[in-house]
Amino acid sequence: MSKRLYVSSAVQAKLLSAVLIPQMKDGFWKDHRPADHYKEWQDVEIIVSSDEKLGPDNFKVPRLYNFVNPDFIKPNETILVAAAQAAKASSNFRSVKKELIELSRIVGGRLNDKNGIPSKANRGNNKQASNDAGVALAKATVKKAATAVKKTAVKKKDDPNVEIIKTSSGATVRRVKVGV
Repeated sequence: MSKRLYVSSAVQAKLLSAVLIPQMKDGFWKDHRPADHYKEWQDVEIIVSSDEKLGPDNFKVPRLYNFVNPDFIKPNETILVAAAQAAKASSNFRSVKKELIELSRIVGGRLNDKNGIPSKANRGNNKQASNDAGVALAKATVKKAATAVKKTAVKKKDDPNVEIIKTSSGATVRRVKVGV
């Protein structure tokens, strides 16, 4: 099975093949983590989608890429516009930025079809959102740990030197009279 990436326009395909993938290996993203992330992109076939499907097929994108990072886009503006104009002659920097924004969403797996709404970026360790089993396990672990904790403070209600007040937010305040 070959690795494929479905994009929504010929401009995006040209930007990826001519500028972005080479930048992953030798340019802006060269030293970014994970190490050797560019190797995932070496034999990817970039296809302009004729139906609604977008995104990677038969491979996992190794990281999230911000293709509109100002540190990348400003020094490479002329290269990006020239690559876009090779695919579409009327391209300018503004249209290239729009294509790069959409391409970041497609590559990051946040935009899966042409008419879809982009989902929120998954930051950090590329794990999916927590599931109910993980939450239940965490609650059970906390409950188990709480039973093993030794209580060191005991609240005495009948002590005349201690005044207990409940606040409106539900907190309990204990006032101990000093010097009695």
